[in-house]
Amino acid sequence: MLDAPVQDSFLWEYLRTVLWGCLFLTFVAGWLFLKRLPALFRSICAANWPMVQGDIESATVTAFAEQSLAQLGYSYRGEGDRYSGYFSRQFADEQDAWDYIRPLREQTIFIRYRPANPCVSTVRTSDQNPLFMARPGNVVVRFLAKSISRLL
Repeated sequence: MLDAPVQDSFLWEYLRTVLWGCLFLTFVAGWLFLKRLPALFRSICAANWPMVQGDIESATVTAFAEQSLAQLGYSYRGEGDRYSGYFSRQFADEQDAWDYIRPLREQTIFIRYRPANPCVSTVRTSDQNPLFMARPGNVVVRFLAKSISRLL
C-alpha cells in the first residue's frame, strides 16, 4: 500500500496531465476555429454578392495524417473577365473524398464574387445543388470512429 504523500503526488500528477491535455485540446480547437473564421465571415457577407455560374476545372484529393482534403478548382466570369478559385472540404477517409468529388468533375457550380474586387469569390454550399452538398457525416466523428476501430 502506498502512503498518503505518494498517493497525493500520484493523483496530482494525473490531474495535472489531464488539465494540460484539456488545455492543449482547447488551444487546438480555438486555433482551428480562428483559422476558419475568415472563410465563414466571407461566406456570410457573400450572401449579397452577385452570383454567376462557374465551371469545375480540377478535382484533387490530398491525403495527410489519416485524413483527406478534397479540393475543387473552379473558374468563372465576373465583370467581363475570367477568374478562378478553390473550394476545399476535409474528410476523415480518402475514399469518402474521392466519392465526393467524382460526380462533381466538369460540373457547373454557382459562385459569388465581390463586385468591387471580382477576383475575390466564394462557393456557398447553400447555393449549390444537392449533389454538391452530399457529405458522409461529421469529419470529427468519422475520424474518431476510424481511429478507435484501429485500436481494437
